Amino acid sequence: MTTTPMALGERAMLVSLSISIWSARKHDVRISDQVAADHGADRSMGRYAKHLIPRGLFTAVNAANNALRDHHNLNTLAWGDDGTRILPAANYLAYQARQQSLEDAFGRAVRDFVACYPDYVETARKALNGLFDARDYPAPGRIVEKFGVRRHFMPVAQPDDFRVRLGDAHVAQIRAEIEARNAELVENANRDLWQRLQEVTGRLVERLSAFDVDPVAGTRLHPFRDSLIENVRSLLEIMPRLNITGDARIERVRQDLADKVARHDPETLREDRTLRAEVVDAANGTLAQMEGYC
Repeated sequence: MTTTPMALGERAMLVSLSISIWSARKHDVRISDQVAADHGADRSMGRYAKHLIPRGLFTAVNAANNALRDHHNLNTLAWGDDGTRILPAANYLAYQARQQSLEDAFGRAVRDFVACYPDYVETARKALNGLFDARDYPAPGRIVEKFGVRRHFMPVAQPDDFRVRLGDAHVAQIRAEIEARNAELVENANRDLWQRLQEVTGRLVERLSAFDVDPVAGTRLHPFRDSLIENVRSLLEIMPRLNITGDARIERVRQDLADKVARHDPETLREDRTLRAEVVDAANGTLAQMEGYC
């Protein structure tokens, strides 16, 4: 099922996510030159980058940063080549609510880091010893400026989204180019969704096929985590909101995986070899079906 450019503009929007974060790394020119000189090497052949803060002290901020990016990517689809992604209108409220919650968590992690920043600098002074240079560090009152989260929403380009005076032939050409580009980008978005389906289904087939139980010792060989099934369920849950074209094939595959694969309990799959084989066969059948669609 396809969608017209106008319908697409009504059913989806474009969104970009930008997260600023202090890198806490610095290229040390003096040490890089010294190493090159010690080994008689060209100075352009290597660089020494030092961590300005012990990495363990940055864990909470990095985790919050990754959570924001992962959620953004999971709840949107590939669009342009500049990092902009398409967000179906049906998924906007859930997306925005969760993004705000994750942004709040990022803000708390940053505030905790900023509060401890002077102590972290002193820890780095001892850890770096002769490599420490106070000039590498932003002033305590300015470090917070290194962090930030910005989301920018934009409409999908429509064939009539230009306000210039041109001849009919030029207007028709521009309209046709916008329509063709939108159609290409919609195809890319659907391909993104198909690839996600193939990845989680293929991983499930691989792990369930490898799992077994030693008949003598009774130990589990090549065990899998509950997340193997949970990841499939999570994707199936969000798919109807990401299906911006209302593609019936996507919905059929989603329902097929829900009925034959995702409804089974992970522990039951570990205990029941016959059921595992049935689920693997069903998932392989769905993969073959997806190959035909993609």
